Amino acid sequence: MLAKLATFVHHQVNAGVSYVRDVDQFGVDDLWRAAPARGTGDCEDYALAKRAALLEAGVPLRELRLAICRVETGECHAVLIATTEAGDLVLDNRHAEPMRRDQLPYTWIAIEQEGQWSTIAD
Repeated sequence: MLAKLATFVHHQVNAGVSYVRDVDQFGVDDLWRAAPARGTGDCEDYALAKRAALLEAGVPLRELRLAICRVETGECHAVLIATTEAGDLVLDNRHAEPMRRDQLPYTWIAIEQEGQWSTIAD
């Protein structure tokens, strides 16, 4: 059930937010906003909007983790990981569908669980 809900939210947020870099929108390299993205944002804005929507739908915070990774170009990137009955699904604005972590060619750097960040070894 959570896998379907996570997929639905992933599609809704990806369709409802247009990617705009923080430097273009706010004049700074990186800005983590307290409120979820509404209309425009960068990768963490997508991830935070997805987390907010899933929390609002009743998903427990312990099932949702923000993660920071390095993509193929070397840039840092933020995603949301949802623990579902189908396993951990990565909700990544760079992909149309949620994916498993091992399906993505990313180097994983850090993960957040209920407000606590820790580094991870890939």
